[in-house]
Amino acid sequence: MRKTCQTILMLMVVLPALVAAGSPIQRNLPLLNSHYFMPFANFPSPFMTTIFKTGIGGGVSTNQIPIYWVDGRLIGQLEGKNTFVNATVMVKVRAKEWLATWFKYEANVRIGSNTSTLLTHGVTSITGFEFGWMYRLWKSSNNLLSLTLQINNTTVSTMNLLRFLNDVITSPDSITTTLTQKRNPLSGGMGFRYAHAFNDLWGVETYLYGSYGESFLQDENNVWQFNMGILGSIYLNYRYGIPVGGMLGFTVKRLTLFQKQEDDQTESILAKIAYVGREEYNMGLEFYYVRTATPLLARDSSMRYLTISFVVTYIF
Repeated sequence: MRKTCQTILMLMVVLPALVAAGSPIQRNLPLLNSHYFMPFANFPSPFMTTIFKTGIGGGVSTNQIPIYWVDGRLIGQLEGKNTFVNATVMVKVRAKEWLATWFKYEANVRIGSNTSTLLTHGVTSITGFEFGWMYRLWKSSNNLLSLTLQINNTTVSTMNLLRFLNDVITSPDSITTTLTQKRNPLSGGMGFRYAHAFNDLWGVETYLYGSYGESFLQDENNVWQFNMGILGSIYLNYRYGIPVGGMLGFTVKRLTLFQKQEDDQTESILAKIAYVGREEYNMGLEFYYVRTATPLLARDSSMRYLTISFVVTYIF
């Protein structure tokens, strides 16, 4: 993890300098109606741009851990804390004015940061990549609609001591009991991305993505899942000469339909503030307030946490 962070930080510093040293090039900026749509690390954009985007951050959660008596009665709760670390790298390439392709890699680690959560929640790591193609369907002076096709592959690994001890006690002769668990679900799907600029100051982006593939939590089951979100933006540089932009939005990820059991649903409130003095190169802070289920743990182990990421984007 340390080597990954060092590599990302090096790229954040070196890559813009290398590109700036070259000859001037014609860039395709994410603009509609003179409104600049800042890239957001985990919110998909409909623009056919060639970009390199990377971010690194972390956060904490405070949640209640239920305590049950041997007969199943709830007798109390403990306060638990978890620490989160995340890193993202994304490259998108504009092949034609109507076609782009992208690759994204993301890594997340959750660690119980006190005794109660270290024992009950243990350690979870989620790494994954997505690869896709984007096609422009419609564009006007203040509207853009794109279609996407993509493949997602994720690896979820957990280590939980209490679960392991419980499995040993209940099934002492089992040869499948392990301290760690791992899942590697694969899915693919199609989505739509849309951007609208009301004027040079205000804009909004939305997306809807549906996929079919393996479930995180339901063994040997394939499920339909849907991601959706909306993100508003304000751009002050064009009208007021203030090189600052802001964003605020909401997303729901992996909302499973057509199944009785709720799968790994995540709801997020997003916010961003960034320096946009150079439209081809911006940096900023992204804030996430997230409510999510904990993969491979009991369903009452949902978490709420806040993370802050420093994100740098370069548009070629």
